[in-house]
Amino acid sequence: MKDTSAAVSRGAILLTELGRLFDSDPLIDEVGLLPTTEHLQVETAVDKQNTLHPEAFFLAEHKLALALPALQPLHAAANELLLAHLPSPLQRATTSPEHSNSARALATADVDESALLNAARTLVLINGEHACAWNVRKRWLLRLAQAGAGSTTSAAVTLPYDEAVNELRLVEVVHSVRPKAIAAWAHRRWVLQNAQLLSLAPGEAWSERHAASFQVEARVCARAAQLRRLNYSAWRHLRWAARQLPFTMAATES
Repeated sequence: MKDTSAAVSRGAILLTELGRLFDSDPLIDEVGLLPTTEHLQVETAVDKQNTLHPEAFFLAEHKLALALPALQPLHAAANELLLAHLPSPLQRATTSPEHSNSARALATADVDESALLNAARTLVLINGEHACAWNVRKRWLLRLAQAGAGSTTSAAVTLPYDEAVNELRLVEVVHSVRPKAIAAWAHRRWVLQNAQLLSLAPGEAWSERHAASFQVEARVCARAAQLRRLNYSAWRHLRWAARQLPFTMAATES
């Protein structure tokens, strides 16, 4: 029990620092896992102040290295924060259907949302199949969409474009370390669908933005396939993306 508490305490410090690193460089595009990162601080000319914990993190040129010994305390702290602010099974069971959207909200009103999102991001980096963490991020995106649309219901809304692009960037970072994670690919499809980056709204014509989105998906899938051979998840995603194209466009892209 004492070991667990110590891991959570140290993990909370590392979790805050990891969030600071992502905030300082929103263009991070790759994460790598290394036995230790201290040697990187010595072997490069990068200022050591890029992280307060050189034994755990190293960030340079939009590439982030995580030391393997830091993963366990990071996971413990992030998981504890996530579970502490989610509705309990009793709360979910006693919430009426008309307030089902609220049932998906956080358990307390004074939650530090940025800290919670940082915890969710950390968990999916460590475990790309962490469905609960992905769902926290989905709920956050839906709240943004509903606020932008002035809606408080669970009616269909379109995700904000900028936030959707940022979320896809995060998923790509997860792919860099967990290229086969099925939940990560599913989350990517959810964002694309709900932001209508590939699919067409009723009466909408195919645009350059849709074509550019497909090219991004093709690039992401190719990279994931290079990282892991026989990456069925990546090729399945590319097949799904191709099926979103209008028939004539699909023939051109092929």
